[in-house]
Amino acid sequence: MVNFNASAVGQTRALDQTQHVQQQSTSSIPGAIPPPATPSTIPSHNITQPADRVSRLFSESQLAQFHQLSESSRHLLLETPFLKQQQEPLSKQAFHQVMAAAGQLETYKGSDERLQLTANALLGKTYTAGDQTVVAKALDHLSTRALPTEARANLVKAQQAVKNLATQTDAKSHSQAYEALRDLAASMPKSDPQTLSVRQLAEQVRSGGMEQLRSEFKQSLQHQFHHLTKGGTERAVSLKFDIGPALGLFNLKAASATVGFGYDVKVTGNDDTRIRASHKGSLSVNLEAGGGETPVKVALSGSLGLGKTQAFANLDSFIDYHANDMLVMLVGEGAGKLKHNFKGMIQARRADAQMRNVVSHNQQLTKQLIQQNILGQGDKIQVKPRQSATPITAVGMSVDGSASLEAGIHALAKLKGALQGSVVHTTFTKHANLLDTLMTEPDRIESRPGKFFSVSVPLKDTAVMDLSDFLGDRQTKQGAEGRQWIQETENELKRLSTKLNEEPFGQDYDGEMYQDKLAAKRSELKDVIVALKLEYDSYLNAVNSYDAARSGGESGAIKRDLGHIKHAFEGSRGAEGRGEYLRAVMCTHAKLNQAYMASFREGEVPHLNPQEAPFSQFLKSVADDFRTPQLNLEQQKHIDKSLTLTSGAMSTNTQLMGTVSTSVQVPVLGEKTVDLGVKYNKIDGDINPDNDGEYINASLKLDIPAVKDKSSAIKGILKEGIGRFLSENSLELSEIDGLDDLALSGSLSASTQFEGNFVKGEDNKYHLQYIRATESTSLGGNASATAGAVKLGAGITHSSNDHLAEWISDNTLTYLQTKFNGWQNGQQSALWDQYASHHETGIGKAFDKLTESDSNIAKELDKRAGDIPNGQHLKEALLEKAGQWKADHSKENFQQAMGALNDYFEAQYLTYKSESAERLTPKYND
Repeated sequence: MVNFNASAVGQTRALDQTQHVQQQSTSSIPGAIPPPATPSTIPSHNITQPADRVSRLFSESQLAQFHQLSESSRHLLLETPFLKQQQEPLSKQAFHQVMAAAGQLETYKGSDERLQLTANALLGKTYTAGDQTVVAKALDHLSTRALPTEARANLVKAQQAVKNLATQTDAKSHSQAYEALRDLAASMPKSDPQTLSVRQLAEQVRSGGMEQLRSEFKQSLQHQFHHLTKGGTERAVSLKFDIGPALGLFNLKAASATVGFGYDVKVTGNDDTRIRASHKGSLSVNLEAGGGETPVKVALSGSLGLGKTQAFANLDSFIDYHANDMLVMLVGEGAGKLKHNFKGMIQARRADAQMRNVVSHNQQLTKQLIQQNILGQGDKIQVKPRQSATPITAVGMSVDGSASLEAGIHALAKLKGALQGSVVHTTFTKHANLLDTLMTEPDRIESRPGKFFSVSVPLKDTAVMDLSDFLGDRQTKQGAEGRQWIQETENELKRLSTKLNEEPFGQDYDGEMYQDKLAAKRSELKDVIVALKLEYDSYLNAVNSYDAARSGGESGAIKRDLGHIKHAFEGSRGAEGRGEYLRAVMCTHAKLNQAYMASFREGEVPHLNPQEAPFSQFLKSVADDFRTPQLNLEQQKHIDKSLTLTSGAMSTNTQLMGTVSTSVQVPVLGEKTVDLGVKYNKIDGDINPDNDGEYINASLKLDIPAVKDKSSAIKGILKEGIGRFLSENSLELSEIDGLDDLALSGSLSASTQFEGNFVKGEDNKYHLQYIRATESTSLGGNASATAGAVKLGAGITHSSNDHLAEWISDNTLTYLQTKFNGWQNGQQSALWDQYASHHETGIGKAFDKLTESDSNIAKELDKRAGDIPNGQHLKEALLEKAGQWKADHSKENFQQAMGALNDYFEAQYLTYKSESAERLTPKYND
């Protein structure tokens, strides 16, 4: 483990702020970390505390907790500038900060003066980067000083521009404030310490403006992609490159060959409401050769496709993840938006670059503002580096072949011809937050490398230090030795806790009381936990200084020395780079936290223990800091790879698909040829349990001449073109009440596609889930060029499907359940309410069908109710309300039935989440 002394670059923020030291030379790596000293009781003094101020600051419940602290701790906290200047009662968040500070202070020892300085640095306000009040305060402070004439004039302009930010937060206002601050800094003396502060505040304001541009771009993408919230919508781009060698390319007298490379990307809105971005690359080779007196013909045709899909819980998470890459440019609203999206992508990348600059310089700026008394000793500016939730990834490998339809699906036995068959094996990988997963699944800590677990522990029997030795002497337990120390400490704490529970006043083998021995051992562990947090803070300081030096044109020696310090920190935990170092620290913290929890009896809650509540709050604050590192991190390189843990699942999808042409008799039109697209899917083991099952999807495109009764023609095509081929079903199309309106709206064209999706029910028959209308468009072209003997062909095609309308069937709950679960999982329950309100007719008919005990939907309800909490009661309530609705189709009865259905769905969602989790197998080697 790297150790720092008190005067080194990278010392902890708390001590750095209390001592107001400047960074000194970093020509060599210093020798000792500044962790807390061996825990000792803070000296108690007869301190009188102003009761009226205390009662003003704290609520009744807060006051009760505050009085559980030692008298000296209370005095230290009340004497901090933060609490002295507080005029209003503390918010819940501010009180938690006070308690966390108390928890950290209990591990420190030293003189009253030093402890007070430490307490001052632990409490303060938190501002966001570019906060208008901070910038305005800095300018007001600057106005009290003598400035050159030009700077004085620029200061007035800057003050007005910054004042405008209080009411106008658009990108233009940020731009004006940035330019004014930039001009002010340029007109100030270079030697003035506040010049650098003004310049860095200007960069924070600029970052705020660029984030506004990113936000505007994201709103544009929300509009472009809003159709993706509806099933069946798709945006796709296909790029193809063909290379055709000339004769003799393979030293053959006669030969022709084609090598094709393809890349396809699709963004789709799916039935389960997830947004999916799929990428597929393919390579194909075709070769025929022959020549000479005895021609030899060789025919090679092969294709290998490997697809990768990202699944996002909702549209917001998809846009957050992809706002700065080529995907949104390619698959936006088509050629008309290409230029706009390219500009937006560039703006998003610039916003990211500006945020990286702000993050790396933020620590230096905060220190300067504290030294200039613009910020309080414990105040901080918090930045929010770009960090998105990692999507679920699905990598599919398909094995293609051909199979006859009759062999595949008996339900479609009336369809003749051969369909293409395939079996797709999909590997799902789900990422979860590293620290949260380790806290809830402690078994996964043990699979982490031993090199991660270095700890700094206090030396035994250390004599009382003088002021210069405030931090005390420590020793490092490196890697596996550190892990062993933590494990032995956990075992001892667990033993003492068990003994104390059995004998509350008992003594251990050495005559010491169990209670006293447990408290001492727990205090030692607390000390090590705080030491780790201070090491983490020191690392962030060192890395941000390193990043700032690299971007700020510092000398090579400074950058090299800071780089040595950064790499020494990482090397101490066997880590390569910042991502893995953070991973190592969080793994160590999780194991230390596990040992801390072992010191409590079963059922005992630490934060409800008055003596442990402060440290429990400190642990919570540490976890919050770990979740949002004030550090520049790359999404895929650091966050996805190092700050998540993965779980996996495997699924199999057996598919048959193809197109069948047949002639049917259609009302209004007479005899008509229909091209029917048919897909059969049997899905097992999908990461989303709602997707499992056997499905038939039948689709056809309209080719209807200008007739008056277009809706009757459409119904006829659907019924004859789809329904007549289902040997065990007959389609009832009367529920498509909105079809007439759609036909008259002018939305239908020759490119409109209708599809019916069927699911195999509890009665082993296929039941219609929905009929959907979508509109397809396609733009693209091809080009070719000859380079020597090789002919190159290239093409790009942009296509889209837009959701026009959807009608749900009445004899299955599966589709409604899939929608409900998807939006609940994506934390967008309002979309379910909107969907239900738009499909009251279909849902009302489902309520009618529920009352028929022999119906498929009633059988589904019977089966599912047995699997969910309180299922029988919820089923009976739903059937009762459905019966009332069937007897009287009133608005009130529908709303009551809808309420019962929502109650049932909410209960089954809990089971759905459990089933989803059970399908995931933790990966212990990730």
